[in-house]
Amino acid sequence: MTSLGPTSGITDHVTSKLRKKPIVMSAWEVNAIRNGDKTMLRRIMKPQIIAYGGPHNPTLPYDNGVLEWASDRGTISGMGWVFFEAIARHCPYGRVGDRLWVKENWTFDLPVVASDAVPEGTVVIVDNGRAVAQAVNVVAQASRLELEIVSIRVERLLDITEEDAEREGVYCLDPENDTSRCWIPGLHNTEHVEFTSAIDAFLSLWKSFIEKDQNPWVFVIEFKTVNL
Repeated sequence: MTSLGPTSGITDHVTSKLRKKPIVMSAWEVNAIRNGDKTMLRRIMKPQIIAYGGPHNPTLPYDNGVLEWASDRGTISGMGWVFFEAIARHCPYGRVGDRLWVKENWTFDLPVVASDAVPEGTVVIVDNGRAVAQAVNVVAQASRLELEIVSIRVERLLDITEEDAEREGVYCLDPENDTSRCWIPGLHNTEHVEFTSAIDAFLSLWKSFIEKDQNPWVFVIEFKTVNL
């Protein structure tokens, strides 16, 4: 077991060597970023944090007992904010100052797919007269969006605030109104919106990823756009 000592200043740390890593994003996420509406993202931690010797009880406070998380560099164990800052330093998506190049689905109308239009190494599938490159198969040269990590923290999914939900790309018709209609452009049908909070609109995204009443640990990554 690797036990890390106290750490601080995680969000202020900038690596001396610029690193770039890929991240897969859906169409609505890309559009929200390009429109300037999304400056934050959440990704489920794999594996999840557990209590030393067993699963962590989500009803207990963060600093209750020793926690551990198995990273690719070893197992991190600790208590309270020291533990969570140590995890943030080992986020698989990078550190503050690193950049993320976005992998998204690409679609081309045939026969307008010249060899110079598709970067070498991109896997293209022809389907119903269209050429489709799935996000997982997109290479860096085909990425049109690059993000710089501003801060990283660890929290539970349901701890998200209204402000952060809006920074995730949720649009609210009238944020000052408690009955405001909230939705995610490009994802929800605004004619049948039933969300009265940005949090509810955001959490609707996770219904297909997590089981009911689950509250997974997530990496919260704040970013700024480098290029569009």
